[in-house]
Amino acid sequence: ADARQQAREAALYRDALRAQLTEQELSAPAVSVSAPLPSGAELSAELARVQAMLTQERTRFDTLTGRIRALDRSSDLEAQLAQKQEQLQTLQGEYDAIALAMDALSQANTVLQNRFSPALGARAAEIFSHITGGRYDRVLLSRDFSLSAEPAGDPVGRSVRLLSQGAADQLYLAVRLAICDMVLPADKRVPLILDDALVTFDDDRLHAALDYLLEESQRRQILLFTCQKREMDYLQGKGNVIVTEL
Repeated sequence: ADARQQAREAALYRDALRAQLTEQELSAPAVSVSAPLPSGAELSAELARVQAMLTQERTRFDTLTGRIRALDRSSDLEAQLAQKQEQLQTLQGEYDAIALAMDALSQANTVLQNRFSPALGARAAEIFSHITGGRYDRVLLSRDFSLSAEPAGDPVGRSVRLLSQGAADQLYLAVRLAICDMVLPADKRVPLILDDALVTFDDDRLHAALDYLLEESQRRQILLFTCQKREMDYLQGKGNVIVTEL
């Protein structure tokens, strides 16, 4: 009986304690519990991690930007390539045309050397002999049209570079007049125009050249322009000569 009584008292005491604890929990103010603040080391580590991610993303951005720009440059390069190819085709066409013209000129030059040069040399020799008083009787033209002359009775030719300045001037005049004879149609009587052609001649060579031109004027009109009066003085009073001062 005593044990039962003690068990009942213990149970009542227990229930009373439970009731008291429950009342205290209900009346006690609510307390919020928050997570603990991170430490400085944790914050530094997190900052470093974020900076690393930012750097990585910037690198990716720069890489993508470079690729985009490369694609843009590729388009520009393709356009430039197309333009250069078009220019190349144009230049190739011009080159082909020039090459064709050069080939035609080469063939014409061969014909000229084989046919025209001998005839030109013969006619130039006639004129050269006339205006030099017979001192030279042959004119030679090489394949590159270099001039030489043979003195009368001497089979050794003299290059134009070895002639005196006066004789060289006479030779050039003879060749020019010979070309006019061969090129200008004789039946058309085309006028011959000479501009200061005798200005370097001495008086004797000048008179010889003017005498030849006087004979030539029987076949065609000759217009002789000069900056000096020697020609006018010599031709003054000659037949079929008109002197005009400008």
